[in-house]
Amino acid sequence: MDALEYVDVLFREYLLFRGFRDTLSAFDKERLSDKSNGFQVEKIVEMCFNHCHNYEAKELLELWQFLDSRFFSRLDGRFTDSINKLETSLMRYYLVHAVQTGKIEKVTEFFKLCGERLISKADDWSNWFSLPYVKQPAASSLFRVYFSREWAETLSVSLRNFLLEVFQNVRLPTVLRFNMERLHRKTLELELEALRSECLRLQGLLAIRGQEGTSLSSFDSDRVPSGSLSMAFDDVSGAEKGEVETRASPSEETGEHTADVEQRGILHADAPGLSDSTLQSEQGIGQGVRRGHGAGEAPDQDLTPTDDLPHGIGPEEESAGDSAHVTMQDWFSGHSGAITRCRFSSDGLNVGSSSLDGTVRIWATDRGMFSKRNATIYCGVKVLSLTWDAKANRLLLLGTEKGGLKAWNVESKRVMCDVSVDGEHPRILDLACSPLDNYFVSTAVSPEKTSLVASRSKCTVWSMRTFKQLHTLPLGNDPGVVRSLCFNHNGKIVAAAEDGWVRLFDVNTRANILHWQASEDALVTAVKFSADQNSVYTLADDGMLCEWSLHDSARCLSCYDVSQYCASPSDTMTRHEFALFSPPAGKKEHVLCTSNTCNAPLMILGNEQGQHVKAIGGESSYGSITSVDWHPSNPVCTTGTSSGAICLSELGLSK
Repeated sequence: MDALEYVDVLFREYLLFRGFRDTLSAFDKERLSDKSNGFQVEKIVEMCFNHCHNYEAKELLELWQFLDSRFFSRLDGRFTDSINKLETSLMRYYLVHAVQTGKIEKVTEFFKLCGERLISKADDWSNWFSLPYVKQPAASSLFRVYFSREWAETLSVSLRNFLLEVFQNVRLPTVLRFNMERLHRKTLELELEALRSECLRLQGLLAIRGQEGTSLSSFDSDRVPSGSLSMAFDDVSGAEKGEVETRASPSEETGEHTADVEQRGILHADAPGLSDSTLQSEQGIGQGVRRGHGAGEAPDQDLTPTDDLPHGIGPEEESAGDSAHVTMQDWFSGHSGAITRCRFSSDGLNVGSSSLDGTVRIWATDRGMFSKRNATIYCGVKVLSLTWDAKANRLLLLGTEKGGLKAWNVESKRVMCDVSVDGEHPRILDLACSPLDNYFVSTAVSPEKTSLVASRSKCTVWSMRTFKQLHTLPLGNDPGVVRSLCFNHNGKIVAAAEDGWVRLFDVNTRANILHWQASEDALVTAVKFSADQNSVYTLADDGMLCEWSLHDSARCLSCYDVSQYCASPSDTMTRHEFALFSPPAGKKEHVLCTSNTCNAPLMILGNEQGQHVKAIGGESSYGSITSVDWHPSNPVCTTGTSSGAICLSELGLSK
């Protein structure tokens, strides 16, 4: 159903190829008058309410009769009560709106049009015929509930969810099923190619180990399953069939090994070039490589400068105080484009990642445990922003470069919302959810012209329940580009990074309570509140990470230079960002940044001997670090790369 627009294009091309121009004209004419709006739920719901708001009772009844005869009549009998209740509620909404706007004559016309049919219905309509003659119906016990805003919002959500359920269960014609199978086959081919590349990389590592004199016979035969080495390095066909792989860790000298169990998920398939709202569900597989270290071992990732780093770029010498080393790394592959966002869920059990290839994936952080939330969502266009519903941990919000705003329910594995934002500001650069309240904020910019600076932003506050716009945040008459958003601990204040400025807004009153210039020549690309909520951290594209006091007129408290890592963003990196982690009491705050190299700089703030920088990350073949995030409670971070790979790194923190 979601590939309908793509199939329509193919059908038009076929008619032109055959020369059936009269049929093509009739086809285009009927598409323009299609009451189902291409099975786009948002447009159908909008049309229903527009008929109510424009007092078009006849058109409203005709639209509902079309839906009933075309779709509802084919459903099971268990849906009959829901259909009748929605029809009754929609009619009553029409009457309530007419009374609220003072159009009593429209109420009378409605009863003349369908009064006889309403009397014969099982629903209690007898009291409603007195509605035009009640002086204050909103205060009447019979009608009070229907005049409330909550009832109208509930009707909108119920109608939207019901239509989504209906369209997802409609039997598809053969041509649509054929397209789904084609897309599924293409996805499997991409994953097979990724597995082959991974196998070649592991074979290269094995050859290097052999040259160094490492013998595979040093493995403890009691601890290594029979045939595991051949499965990991030689048997490509086993990976093609999706078999369980057991791969040796790099620490072969100690006889350590770990088993790599494939990450499985639900594929949500779509064709390239489809509309931004296109989504379809299928089965699929993700894959990865795990590297482990025993207690007390040095991490596999060398934190000293390597040949993969540009000249002069490398971590500073360690100073006294906290230190960090990688104890475990887990790699996931599945995206074919650069990662734009990778974010932990609020419970830390899942990671959501988005990519420039138009896909969004949900991974389980524990590879040994299958998660029913695992999924891949194909959006058809570049996905620029992603965030989790911080309160309920059920929704994953996505923002695309063409104005698509989606809410994916990880429990039911379906789209709860698919709306289009303001056409003048289609590129959704960032999303932020309130940690306590049912709303979120988006920043969207106008299309690029000569440079990103020439664009203009719009920050919108949305309801998490209805997915409707509540209000916009005031950015002035000549707004810049807001690249990053962040809520404080109670969700009342949101920080916005606008060009070289930082602005703090009260979300409820829309007041700009504080603003300051964080950089004169550079653009602020990321902003975060500190753990104690007394300061704000900013990262600019000149590589300066600064801390600003919220109690001393935004005075700069400290600055850290990571320009060796964080140069200007490239085509595969939409912006540089950072993530904060607060270890247990007595340990210093850790900051992890994106990087133009294969190593992400890890800084330990407040070091008495100066800046303390180490690097985590990994393989130069995976490219630069494009996105970072911390586990909500454990010293585990996730890094996204320009090659589309995701890495989970567990750190050992010691005093």
